[in-house]
Amino acid sequence: MIQNFSLHTHTTFSDGKNSISEMVAQAKKLGWRAIGISDHLSIHPTLSKGYTYFSSFKEALEPVKKHIAAIRQVGEENPEIKVYAGFEVDYFPIPGWLDEFREFKQKIDVDYLINGNHQVTNKDGTEVYEIYHFQRYGLSETKIKELFRNHFNNICEAVESGEFTFLAHIDFARWSGVIGEYDFVDEIKGIVTALKVQKMPTEINTKGKNSIGSFYPARWIMEDLVKNDIPLLISDDAHSVSQLGQYFGEAEDLLVQLNTAKRWSL
Repeated sequence: MIQNFSLHTHTTFSDGKNSISEMVAQAKKLGWRAIGISDHLSIHPTLSKGYTYFSSFKEALEPVKKHIAAIRQVGEENPEIKVYAGFEVDYFPIPGWLDEFREFKQKIDVDYLINGNHQVTNKDGTEVYEIYHFQRYGLSETKIKELFRNHFNNICEAVESGEFTFLAHIDFARWSGVIGEYDFVDEIKGIVTALKVQKMPTEINTKGKNSIGSFYPARWIMEDLVKNDIPLLISDDAHSVSQLGQYFGEAEDLLVQLNTAKRWSL
């Protein structure tokens, strides 16, 4: 049986191509029981305001509330499918960020929050580099290793915080083109250990097939997740209606091969 929902999707609020209504309509066509709208939310003082970025939690609050209200409205208009409201949030290690995030959570009506990290930072989080465009920075090999070690340590801190519902694409950093599948093994294993301690789910992200030719995470990481009894769900990370449910059958087959014991959903 193929998973009949997705909780990792994006709309025109961030970098998606379709509206909330269009994404929900397609989920209904697929016969799904549920869909979660989880647009990007990146809050950092050096980021310029944009479709994904806000320089402060105060700046983000009203746009986020408005978006949540729009999701709830579409959900009311489509009672035959459950429509969840969530966000995919980048974690930053700058002093005070986590406390502000906790306060922010109390002010918004969401069903879940994904931790998905699309930037790498220096140790205190004051320097930010986007993974999408990483090669344009022209950094030294030493600097690259430092930044990506920090990146995986930041993910581990986010998991250990207990403030997120599930973790997205553990090794999304491979999109950068500067690190390989077996780089930073110890740091990634540390993330898996943190997931186990927190009893926190993570995803098999099928969108990696489009970006790097394979799912996130790499096969060896999936095997380690299963070995450590981490609950898993399949995510399409859909940025358009055409990507909803993409490669779900292939992901199900892989999970059978891995003899996955724990599956997770809201």
